[in-house]
Amino acid sequence: MSKHRLLLIVSAVSFVIALAPIASAADYYVDADRGDDRADGTVTHPVQTITRGLALVGPGETLHLASRSAPYRESIEVVNRSGEIERPIIIDGHGATLTGAEDLRVAEWHNDGDGRYHNAELWKRLRGKSKSLNLMFLLDRVFFRIGGRVQRMGRMSKGPQVAMKNSADLNVGEWSFTTGDETFHLRIEPDKQLGDAGIEFPIRESGVRIRGTCSDLVIRNVTVTHFWNDGFNIHNNCRRIRFENISAIENGDDGFSAHETCEVDVEGLRSQGNSTGVCNVNQSQCRMTNCRLGDNLAFEFFGCDGTSFHVTNMLVEAKRSLRPFVVLGNRKTGENCTIQLDNVQIVRPSDLKGQFEVAANGQLSATRITSIGLDWMVDGKTEIRNSLLICPRLGSQIKIRDAQTWVSQNNEYQFSTSSVADQTWRQSSFNDFLLAINDKSSRPAQHTQFDIGKLIDGTLARGTVGGAVLSEMRLPPGETPSE
Repeated sequence: MSKHRLLLIVSAVSFVIALAPIASAADYYVDADRGDDRADGTVTHPVQTITRGLALVGPGETLHLASRSAPYRESIEVVNRSGEIERPIIIDGHGATLTGAEDLRVAEWHNDGDGRYHNAELWKRLRGKSKSLNLMFLLDRVFFRIGGRVQRMGRMSKGPQVAMKNSADLNVGEWSFTTGDETFHLRIEPDKQLGDAGIEFPIRESGVRIRGTCSDLVIRNVTVTHFWNDGFNIHNNCRRIRFENISAIENGDDGFSAHETCEVDVEGLRSQGNSTGVCNVNQSQCRMTNCRLGDNLAFEFFGCDGTSFHVTNMLVEAKRSLRPFVVLGNRKTGENCTIQLDNVQIVRPSDLKGQFEVAANGQLSATRITSIGLDWMVDGKTEIRNSLLICPRLGSQIKIRDAQTWVSQNNEYQFSTSSVADQTWRQSSFNDFLLAINDKSSRPAQHTQFDIGKLIDGTLARGTVGGAVLSEMRLPPGETPSE
């Protein structure tokens, strides 16, 4: 072999060796089925748990979760971890599902006969090491999943808290809790064994939990379901946190919730069957694009305190929520919640009352909104342009506290009555309402039920002045909740 050829080979080998640490450090892999937490996390030797994978990944690197038919029974929890600007830590679920629920530990349950059981150990495990967790805080969120269906017993966070049943009054498929002895009670079919009843309980708190001082993180392509608190929960001092193509299904509190001073971006969210679809608080800041909310129970969208939102391309299917869309702020502290909406459609069934609420400490700036089936109650500063506000239900209303707080341009309205301060106009006198709000560009809407159906489908009725355009939205698909 010539000396020149040998030098070429040595150089090539040196180049590969130099690159090897970089290549191996760029990607780590989790596989719950074939992984081993003693492995190095490479594609051929994945680790088994997300927790171990998170310990390995660093700035500029990606943690990959293997897609599998069964869910991962753990959370993604990031505490005081950061990537770098243009070198984020990426966690890619590749479509994986994380669940907060576990099968019942049958040995913990005592058989009281006639399909009735009780368990005094479950509460201790649920509370875990945190002795400060408030009992009612937890009971407003927890549920059982029985035969694939979530059973909340009429209770929900941020909504009604129906009194717990006496354990002797439970029907099949129901549960209760007695506070004196901190015991759960459950009833199933008397001829079934508890282990065969297909019952799960949410033992983990949140699906994706980011807290402390964190920055430059990307979470993508993951679904979180059946956690007793939030699907996605972001706390403390987090910056440049980005979520892409995520779903939160049937969690005990919020599908997505940012707190304190966190700054987050969301590109592609499906939030369904939770207590609340989206709820941000404190001084958090959030940009959301291409999001779909629906079938949540208390609120679909809830902005509190001094939080701010910029929302583009959102579909809200408010089929069940008690209060579909609320911009609240905080009257006690004087903080204003500010929300900007562009190309948002909110649909409410015609036989179900519901409101779009802007409280005194809420501030809304909206363009290209289609609101169908909702009353509007406005106390805070609101600007709305190029939009359709339609509620064909008998007795529907738009009520504005002060004409100075409402700016309207190029909109279409349809309500039974329209009010400003203490003056009210019926639909036949709607032009007087427009005069009262100094709006020369808007007009009453004249849509038939058929036209409204086309609007819901994203096809604008002929002659309309604006509204949302669904064809611009890249929405995640919806699904029917199990409740």
